Amino acid sequence: MTSDDNPPQGFKWDPTPEGPGNEAGQPLYGSPQQILQGSQEPMIVRFDQSVQQQTQATAALVVSLIALVGGFLFFFPFFLAPVSLILANKSLSVTEMYPGHTEHGVARAAQIISLIIVTLLLLGVIIIGLFLALLMTNGF
Repeated sequence: MTSDDNPPQGFKWDPTPEGPGNEAGQPLYGSPQQILQGSQEPMIVRFDQSVQQQTQATAALVVSLIALVGGFLFFFPFFLAPVSLILANKSLSVTEMYPGHTEHGVARAAQIISLIIVTLLLLGVIIIGLFLALLMTNGF
């Protein structure tokens, strides 16, 4: 199409080059960062949260809190701690693949609480085992 031709209806044609130093049809060379340096508008990049893979971090946190509170009241919920630790570790492996994942902090909190409870559980089992061994050797 030349400048003498009439453009189609509703189409505005500007025969000037597309920018400084860039003739119409001339390809741009360089990385996208180098090409965007000349633009005057700031570029805002946001991470689309709908792309993030869902995790079970909230479930891990709830199970670890149940194990914590219920464990001190009834002792048996302490056995939920390894389950919550597994869930938290799986959630952390997913959230570490996506920097800025919204559930990373929840998964880390569930992992820390679960590790504390598992440690308390192991200490409790060791103490009960030693107590029972002591009773067996000395008699009732």
